[in-house]
Amino acid sequence: MHPSLRRRLMVSLICCLFFFGVAEVIAQEPAGPPQENRQFRISELVEIVKLDSTIKLDIRYATAANFTGKAVYPEARAFLQRPAAEALVSVQSRLKGKGYGLVVFDAYRPWSVTRLFWEITPPDKRMFTADPAIGSGHNRGCSVDVGLLDLSTGREVEMPSAYDEMSERSFVTYKGGTREQRAARDLLRKAMEEQGCFFVYPEEWWHYDYKDFRDYATQDIPYSAIATPSPGEMPAQSSRPFVPKEFKVPSKLETDRFRLRMLTVNDVIKDYDAVMTSIEHLQGVFGPGAPWPSAGLTLEQDLIDLGWHQKEFQHRSSFAYTVMNLPETQCLGCVYIFPTTKEGHVAEVILWVRKSEYEKGLDSVLFEAVKKWVSEKWPFKNPGYPGREIQWEKWDSLP
Repeated sequence: MHPSLRRRLMVSLICCLFFFGVAEVIAQEPAGPPQENRQFRISELVEIVKLDSTIKLDIRYATAANFTGKAVYPEARAFLQRPAAEALVSVQSRLKGKGYGLVVFDAYRPWSVTRLFWEITPPDKRMFTADPAIGSGHNRGCSVDVGLLDLSTGREVEMPSAYDEMSERSFVTYKGGTREQRAARDLLRKAMEEQGCFFVYPEEWWHYDYKDFRDYATQDIPYSAIATPSPGEMPAQSSRPFVPKEFKVPSKLETDRFRLRMLTVNDVIKDYDAVMTSIEHLQGVFGPGAPWPSAGLTLEQDLIDLGWHQKEFQHRSSFAYTVMNLPETQCLGCVYIFPTTKEGHVAEVILWVRKSEYEKGLDSVLFEAVKKWVSEKWPFKNPGYPGREIQWEKWDSLP
């Protein structure tokens, strides 16, 4: 579906939800970063230019030249988690051979700034800002906003829209602008995505998420408090992929009651319906105190989540499956297979079914089917099933 059509569909649906009183979409503003009750990698934010001084900085949020009309950063600096920063340096190196370089507009963003952006952005433009109740890849130090620099002139290359422009001109599928502008946008995307380390946010040509962004916690620390740990303080990080390169990821699991297949953005309407009709029932699916799902979850936010899941599936860094009835008219639930660093495990499997299907006994049927499927079709020796075969408290206490 074309992004502009999808946006119009989403706005129409949300209006209908308000009119008929089916869903409550007004959320309470969170007082602090979301509490994510699971283990994360140790944060190692590094300053990008200290890894490669040839990367140009144009930190708009340290000036008044941004959509807020004021400086929200005290200084023009840019940080990323080390693996993401090293991947960005690799992109810079490849672009130099083509006569271009990177210009960084933004990278790590304290959570409090994300909350500010959300508060001042009109509701109909919030697809361009992150919900502070969820947090963003920027808050994790794993998202970067970039453009192209023409090395022969030292000037930024024009794109179909300005940076941070809240319009369809910012979409990566936008067909307007000049041929040169579209070519520059596409060149940037190819350079950023070709190594499989970053993927673009479809509504913002400049925004790229690092593939392992979910492995890092949401943070709200100021630049002045960021310190690079010494090598002796950092644990070794495994470079082993989640699944072997030669492994063929199962495309589906089908029984006489349901079909399980890859979750995509095209499932957003059915997925949103399943979640919003089961909010209380789904509390705690991702652990005690987990913020998902909130009563204020919007269709746009759900679309963003599904986009992340789809991209992670494509990059083989995690796998999200939708559970559909056989006619594919209703979403019955979801199954997620995530990597984990918990001792004795390399994967954790989480699943849920909508409230109406839980009452019909589908939850236990799905769980047994998924356990058998994972055991027979996936390369994991000891997958964890937190909240099912092991209590969340015990799972969270594992080293």
